[in-house]
Amino acid sequence: MTTPGPHLPGERHAGEGVGSEMPGPTPSYMMVDPFRRFSPATRRAVWAAIILLLLILTALGVYWYTQSTRITAPAPGTEESDPDWPPLPASSINLPVLFDLHRVLDSLEEAVPVRFGSLDQRRTHPSNGRVEYAFTVEREPFQTRLRGDTAHLTAVIHYQGRGWYDPPLLPEIRSSCGTATDRDDRPRALVALSSRLELDRNWVLRSRVQVDRVAPLTDSDADRCRVTFLRMDMTDRIMGAARDGLQERTPRIDARLAGVDIKGRLERYWDILREPVELTEDVWLVLDPVAIRHGQMGGVEGSPGTLRAELGVVAHPRILVGDRPTMKALPLPPLEVGEVEDGFQIVLEGTAEYDAAARILTRELSQRRFQVRGNEVRIREVQVQGIGGGRLAVELDMRGDIQGRIYLVGTPTFDRQSSQITVPDLDFDVATRNMLVGGAAWLVRSGFPEFVRGHARWPVEDAMELAEEHAHRGLNHRLSTTARLEGELKSVDVVGVLATRNALMIRTRAEATLRLVIDYEEDAP
Repeated sequence: MTTPGPHLPGERHAGEGVGSEMPGPTPSYMMVDPFRRFSPATRRAVWAAIILLLLILTALGVYWYTQSTRITAPAPGTEESDPDWPPLPASSINLPVLFDLHRVLDSLEEAVPVRFGSLDQRRTHPSNGRVEYAFTVEREPFQTRLRGDTAHLTAVIHYQGRGWYDPPLLPEIRSSCGTATDRDDRPRALVALSSRLELDRNWVLRSRVQVDRVAPLTDSDADRCRVTFLRMDMTDRIMGAARDGLQERTPRIDARLAGVDIKGRLERYWDILREPVELTEDVWLVLDPVAIRHGQMGGVEGSPGTLRAELGVVAHPRILVGDRPTMKALPLPPLEVGEVEDGFQIVLEGTAEYDAAARILTRELSQRRFQVRGNEVRIREVQVQGIGGGRLAVELDMRGDIQGRIYLVGTPTFDRQSSQITVPDLDFDVATRNMLVGGAAWLVRSGFPEFVRGHARWPVEDAMELAEEHAHRGLNHRLSTTARLEGELKSVDVVGVLATRNALMIRTRAEATLRLVIDYEEDAP
């Protein structure tokens, strides 16, 4: 008796068939057998082929798995701090300061009396002890003007004189000149004073007024004081005495000029320059002034009634994105002596998110295969992150003869020739290199880092366009009701790239000229 053996789906035992008296229930596997319509021999052949194919694929998978190197490298270590940008040269903001001195010059009238001297105050003649004289002067209003850095004051004086002579054994003899009741009929003289003006370190307007001239207005006898019977000309004596009297009063003029409130006005301008200026939402111009210089200490210039000082504000201007910057309080510093540069540059710091950089690298590398001597790897995905110390890490998800995750690290920089951000020193992280040497040394020796470097590039056109837009807005902006910036943009250039832990920072420098314009009519003292 032959024992029935196992059968393929849909096959019947001998004795089973249509004529069986008690056919059994149809097995469930017969309901899903795709080959049940074929003959038993055909079905056996098909199922044998399928099983063989599965065995072959399994063998190939096992072979491929055993031949591929599995690597899961640890992430590179991070540093706690990020490096700072290298300092850039300071910029200079041209600050022409105008001071209306009309009121000050007018107030000098109070510093020098309109009348001085007395006809009752006798003075002994220096070469003749028997002769005495006295005088009185009445001054017309000063005429004032500024020329260059020197203030000039002139006035016409009308004077009277008296003389006394005590002859031996005879009564005293007296005489006078300029005794006319009408001032305009008296002898006249011209008085001229001058002083060089300068600013000291503490923003005080310093002067040292001197009397340049006290002399008859004309050479005619009408402007001289002669005492004929004494055979003396008292004009020079009176002129000398008037000069001495004026010179004694020049400190009052110096004090008046020193009282000009130059520091108070400059402090207002200084505080305006210290305040952040919002150019647009979350975009701020920070001028950050630190000093004020002049090419020579205290140099000023003047035109009639107006004092002008060309100053240079030393600043570190930059444009920042984010919340309103907090500026430390800094009082108006003393005036410095130093060169005032014409150039002005604004630093702009843009941000490139690492996620955006990763998307660019994934797009560039995910479709490429790297092959060396029969070995092949493919990059499925790229991630980029900052690890501190100015470096970034590039994480590569690998497929092919190397499976898993590896890391390359490097310091980004700006390549001027291509106008792109590159990582010229990008190379395997130490931990990744050690793992590759252990099982996939061919990748270490193959030039794979150079392959990744060639595609690890980011464009900066968008950052430069945005920097130019912000710089132009910052160079021409009203700071207050009386002060505004006026400038001209010359160029925009990327000067550096810095990898922080949070983002890739792009530093852009805008070269320009800039000056602070003051509406002096609105800012009158």
